[in-house]
Amino acid sequence: MDVRLNLPRQIRWATALVAVWIAAVGVHNSFVELLRYRLAGTIGFSADRIALSCGGLIRVEGGVFSHSGNTVRFHSAEFGPDWLQLGGGAPILSLQVNLPEVEITVRKFKPKRLRTVSLDGLRTFFRMVHTSFSGGRVTAKVDGQVITLENVGGQSRPGGSFLLTAPLIHVRGPRGVWIGKNTEVEMRGRQWERLQVSFMRIMSSSGVWLDAGGTVERVSSTVFGVDLFLRHGNESATFRGRANLDENRHVLDVSFSTTLASLFDYAREWTPLPPFVSTITGKVDGEAHVVWSGAPVRVDAKLNLREAAFSHSNFSSQRMSLPDVRLFLTGQRQDEGVDFSGKVTMGGPEVRFTAQWNPGRNLKFEGSTAVWDCQRWMHLGRDLMPNLRGMELSGDLGLHFGLWFDLVDAEKFNAHGRFSGTGYTVVRDAEVADPHRLLGPVTVTLKNRFGMKAERRMDPSEPTFVPLAKIPAHTVAAFLTTEDRRFREHHGFDWPMLVRAAGYNLKHRAFYKGASSISQQLVKNIFLTSTRSISRKLEEAILTWRMEQIVPKDRILELYLNVIEMGPGLWGISDGARTFFSREVRNLIPAESAHLALITPAPLFYYYQMRRSSIPDAWTSLIMALLRKLHLQGALTTEEYQAAKIRGLVLQDY
Repeated sequence: MDVRLNLPRQIRWATALVAVWIAAVGVHNSFVELLRYRLAGTIGFSADRIALSCGGLIRVEGGVFSHSGNTVRFHSAEFGPDWLQLGGGAPILSLQVNLPEVEITVRKFKPKRLRTVSLDGLRTFFRMVHTSFSGGRVTAKVDGQVITLENVGGQSRPGGSFLLTAPLIHVRGPRGVWIGKNTEVEMRGRQWERLQVSFMRIMSSSGVWLDAGGTVERVSSTVFGVDLFLRHGNESATFRGRANLDENRHVLDVSFSTTLASLFDYAREWTPLPPFVSTITGKVDGEAHVVWSGAPVRVDAKLNLREAAFSHSNFSSQRMSLPDVRLFLTGQRQDEGVDFSGKVTMGGPEVRFTAQWNPGRNLKFEGSTAVWDCQRWMHLGRDLMPNLRGMELSGDLGLHFGLWFDLVDAEKFNAHGRFSGTGYTVVRDAEVADPHRLLGPVTVTLKNRFGMKAERRMDPSEPTFVPLAKIPAHTVAAFLTTEDRRFREHHGFDWPMLVRAAGYNLKHRAFYKGASSISQQLVKNIFLTSTRSISRKLEEAILTWRMEQIVPKDRILELYLNVIEMGPGLWGISDGARTFFSREVRNLIPAESAHLALITPAPLFYYYQMRRSSIPDAWTSLIMALLRKLHLQGALTTEEYQAAKIRGLVLQDY
C-alpha cells in the first residue's frame, strides 16, 4: 500500500531547514572541536569558547597560549573575512582583540631561541590579517622584572609591519624602577623596525635616578640609526650614530657629552667603584667608532676631558686640578689579544703609546713624550709638587718608558725608562727644599707619620750629632746592608729594588713597600713628610736627584744616621744607642748595631714590642743572620763575628 503523507508546503520547507540546521550544528561543533584540538596540539592554544558565525566570522573568548612555561592570556578576539578588499592586495582577514587585561609570563627570555622559531611567518600573517586592539593593560614578568603597559594599542600596517603603542610603561625589578611614556615599537616579522621612547625615568633601588629617551630606527636591512639622550639633574649625555648589524658584525658610531660625576654616580649602581671616584669632577665628551663581532674587533675613539679635578690621599693631600686632556685611541683585536696605540695631551707635550694586552696573561705598555721645555714640565705638575715651588730649570727633556704587567703574578711587574733631549740645569732651587742647606750646619724639623715633631741641629758641636768618622764601621755596614746595599753605586735610586717593591704593592693593591734608598729617606725626613702618596714620591724623586748632584755621599750618609727615627721621640743613632744600650755610638758592638739597623723599617712597633720584655728568638735569629752577612762582606772579622755570636744581644730596660 502506497501511503503518502501530504504535508503543507510550508511544513516541508520548515522540516528541510531544521534538518539543514541540525546538520550545520553538527558540522559546526565538529569543526570547532577539530580546530580546538589542532590549535592545542600545534601551538599550545586553548580557549573557553570558540564560535563560528555565518560569513566566516570566528570569535574566541578566554584565549590562552602556553609554550615551554611561557603563557599569554587575552579576553576575546574576532577573526573575519574582508571580502570587499580581496582584489586590492589588502588583508583578507581582520583580527580585533578586546584587551581589558593581558597577562604574559616568560619563564626565561632567550633571544637566540627566536632563530629556531619560524617567526618570518608573522610578516605574511600581518599582510593577510588586519589586526588592531586598544585600551588594554599588559603585564609581563621577564627574568625577575615586572613590566606593565597601560592603555596599550596596536595595529598591523601596510607592508606587513605591526605598531605597538603604550602611553605609559612601568618596569619594576631588583635594580629599581623604570617609568616611561609614549613608547612605540614597530615590528616586521621577527625584526623590529623602530623603537621610540619620548621619556623614561630610571630610578635605582638606592634612589639614584636617570632620565633617558630617544629613537632607534632601521635605516636599511642591517643599519640602524641611533639618537638617544641621558639626563641626570642639569647634566646630560647624547648618543648619536649608526649600528651596522651584518650577520654577527656590528658597527657603531657614537658621540657623547656628559660630566664625570653623572657617569660615576650611575655606574656605581651597577658595579663597585673605588671611593676616591666620588671626588672627581669635570666634563667629558668624545666620539667612538666600534666594530663588534662577538667581541670588540676594532675601536677608534677620541675623548676630551675638561675642568677635571679630584682629591685622594694616595695622590696628594691637596685637591688636584688636571689640565685639559685629549685622548686618541685605536684598538685592534689580534689572535691572542688586543693591540692598542694612541696619543694623549694634557695641557702640554704629546705622549704617544702602544700596548699589547693578552687577557689573563700580561699587559705590555710602552710610550714616549715629546721633548719639552723643563720649566714647562715643572709648571704642568705644580699641583702635585707644592714643596718645589720656586724651583726653576733650563733645558728640555723627553721621556721614553715601558711597563710590563703579569696578570697571573703581579709581583713580576717590570719597568724601564730613559730621558731624551738636550738635558737640564737647575737655575734656582725650591724655596723650602734647597739641598745646598745640607752642606753645612743646619737645623731641621723632624716628624713622623703620627705627627710627632722635634728640632735637631746638624752640627758637630751638638752633643746629639755624631760625625760619620766617629761611627763604627760595622754600624755603617749594618745600615747599608739592611737599607741600601747599592748606596755607593747608584745616583739616588735603586731601580731594581723600586721595581720589585712596585710589583709587591700591585699584588697587594696597597703601598706596603717603598724600597726608598738612603738618599730618598733623607729627603723625606728633612724636607717632606711620611705621607704615602704619589705627590710625595714625585717631590722626593726630584729632590733626591738634585741632592745627589750637590751633597757628597758621605755627608748624605752622615745626615741620614743622625735623623733616622729610632722610636717615639728618638731621632738618630745617638738616641737609639743611649735608649737601648746606655752607651755612646762609638762604643756600639756588632749585635747592637744590627739591632738598630733592623728596627729602622718600623721603629715604633719594635720599640713597644721589646719594651721591658725578653728578646724573641725570631729576633735573635734576624740579628745573627745580619751578622753573618756582615762577616761575609768583610765588615766583621772572624774573631768579631764569633765574639758577637757568643755575646748575643742584651737590651736595657727602657
